[in-house]
Amino acid sequence: MTRRMQGKRLYTILLAAMICLPLFSLGQPRPWRRTVTIKDRQDGNKNPAVAKATFSAYYMVSRVSPGSPILAGPDGKPEIIKFNARPDGYIKFRIEKIEWVDPEFDKTQDFKVVIRNLWVNMSPKIYLDRKRANPGVPTSTLRRQFIAAPNVEYVHGDSLPPPIIYKIDQNNEYRFTIGMKAVTPNTTKEKPFVFTFPFTVNGLIRNGKGYGEPVVEELPPPVPIARDTAPVIVQKEPEDDGTAEIDAAVRRAIEEENAEALISLMKDHPNVQSVKDARPYLAIQMSRELIDEKTYRVDITYVKFTRTVPRRSQIGLDFAVYGKGLDRNRWPYLVWKGDKLLVSPPRDTIDYTLIATHLQAREHKAQTTLNSVNDFINLSYRDTLEDKISLRISGGKRPFMLHLERHSGVDFFAVEGTLKIYGDTVLDKKRLARAFGISDEGDFRVFVEDSDQLKKTGVELTHIVPPPPIPPIVWYLSAGLAIAFLIGFLIWKREKRRKDEEMEKLLAARGGKDPRVKRKPKPGLLGFWKETAVSELVLSKTFIREVSTYLRERASDLQKETPMIEGVILGTVMKFDFENEQYKVRLDRFRAIPARPLDYFDDKSNMDKWAEIREVSADHRNLVRIGWLQVVQGRSMDLSELELGFQDEQFSELFQMLVKINIDGKERETGFFTRTISGKMNDASDRQKVDEPWQDWDKLEHAGYYETEDKPVRDVNEAMIVEEDRHLTQG
Repeated sequence: MTRRMQGKRLYTILLAAMICLPLFSLGQPRPWRRTVTIKDRQDGNKNPAVAKATFSAYYMVSRVSPGSPILAGPDGKPEIIKFNARPDGYIKFRIEKIEWVDPEFDKTQDFKVVIRNLWVNMSPKIYLDRKRANPGVPTSTLRRQFIAAPNVEYVHGDSLPPPIIYKIDQNNEYRFTIGMKAVTPNTTKEKPFVFTFPFTVNGLIRNGKGYGEPVVEELPPPVPIARDTAPVIVQKEPEDDGTAEIDAAVRRAIEEENAEALISLMKDHPNVQSVKDARPYLAIQMSRELIDEKTYRVDITYVKFTRTVPRRSQIGLDFAVYGKGLDRNRWPYLVWKGDKLLVSPPRDTIDYTLIATHLQAREHKAQTTLNSVNDFINLSYRDTLEDKISLRISGGKRPFMLHLERHSGVDFFAVEGTLKIYGDTVLDKKRLARAFGISDEGDFRVFVEDSDQLKKTGVELTHIVPPPPIPPIVWYLSAGLAIAFLIGFLIWKREKRRKDEEMEKLLAARGGKDPRVKRKPKPGLLGFWKETAVSELVLSKTFIREVSTYLRERASDLQKETPMIEGVILGTVMKFDFENEQYKVRLDRFRAIPARPLDYFDDKSNMDKWAEIREVSADHRNLVRIGWLQVVQGRSMDLSELELGFQDEQFSELFQMLVKINIDGKERETGFFTRTISGKMNDASDRQKVDEPWQDWDKLEHAGYYETEDKPVRDVNEAMIVEEDRHLTQG
């Protein structure tokens, strides 16, 4: 066969392929799209078209998965959605674009157009099946479990609305309804236009075998209940509304530093609280480096993410001079080379401000100032004879952060770590190796960054040899000493616990009346309040003496009708139980101040009114403010709104309290008003028993003190357990 015939044959084959390929592509399924026209209802049944919205659809196995596009045949009808033996699935509708078609729409505030969706539903209404099983649950609550459709008001210039997500748990032919409308200054009736999208779903295991083997969950056998065991009443948990799955996806995206997944969740679920709380993770920052005489390389990175950077399409750039914005199209000094931003401002004495905005979270901005005259940094360095490196720096703004880059023979790789310097300096190479954790010798390059994040990279190479590692014998000795110390500490702690247990038994055997061993008063809070954040309260000897002295010497003509603060209580937070979220608190000191009514402190702008309290705190820096003291006479122990408001304003921590003493009567009733774990202030009605008596201050005052709880007793009268006492503890 001649070459000419071969060429003709090849040409014929190529021509046939060019003709057949478009025909072949016409028969292939494509992602489903549906464009609807949004109209405006006006007088005289005029419904002019305002915009066109293009919808796309996806099917998903979970509420937060990206999903797969639903395909449509050549006729535009969607194919059957097939779930692979799933108990349920999700259909997501997303608006891909909105095109304005109203000729009067001129994109100004005078003719503002709002696109709204007001009605979303599905047929059949499968959520009504839950209504039959739970007749007491409102239909709207069940509907929200199957339809996630935030109210949308879209104005020109906004980002596209979030998607609409339907949950399905039955195989059926569905008709998903979305009602939308346009509102203009000429609108006379706000009634939505209804658009219906039919889809067929199969493969779910509730009412069909599906397209795969169904998942059979094996339930564990029931646990037999003993006859003497009281039945446990289990409260039925409310059904999950899908936010738990979204919360887990947000946490996973943050842990993996997956900014793209976080942005996708923000688009799909903007009203979920965990998604709102994650927006600060998209905060950005900028740094710049002068790479030649007039060109800056500007790096835009995340503040909290170190393994990912924002993409070029996610960043909006603006420019300003003296605070006045510049037209970006008329500022030709910016060039993108791949993902690198290069800026070459004019060489004059004007400061140019470059502003970056994250387009997915516009509240996050970063800016840097470019000035081609003042931004030069000169860096030079050389090795000295004493195995040191001498650096000379001029220009820039101090202090500088010094960085190292390792030379691999071809490229440079940044070494983790920084070192702060303030200008010309001489550094020991061994110190550099320890500061940057260098374990292998090699050639390195230095670059510095000033306080305005302007970088300058050197051109010389310096050879660094790290110091020899610490001998293993030193590590072995250190580990041995640490283990020995730990063992000694455990033995001491066990011995102390044993002595404490013996002393507890001795007190129990003698009825707690041994004159040699006395216990600090501990008001019982757990049995007194229904719930309390302070589980254990200890009163020191000094605190009781100071309060008792104050009660004897306080003025008797103080107001009796208005609640007053008469002193500040200082103490120590001894322990916090993480499992039960409760505190152990000791009251150490009481400092009286001039008695003031509580409304005296309502003026928050005059902080001089708190001068006495600040002075009290300054005198005892090793103690914290635990609460305040109020003395009443002839009034109830119930807390008033004024007292609760003052407590929330000035003593809002969970471990802080109010000590209230009623001196009217034979027994001086004392209430230690604490907070609950949730932060609510306990009141008289929150006692375990309504008629539960209050603490008696006289009994607390004469209860004695168990000094060995705070410090060991060293005098001849220390509490000792003699042989006969030991028999009591063992008997």
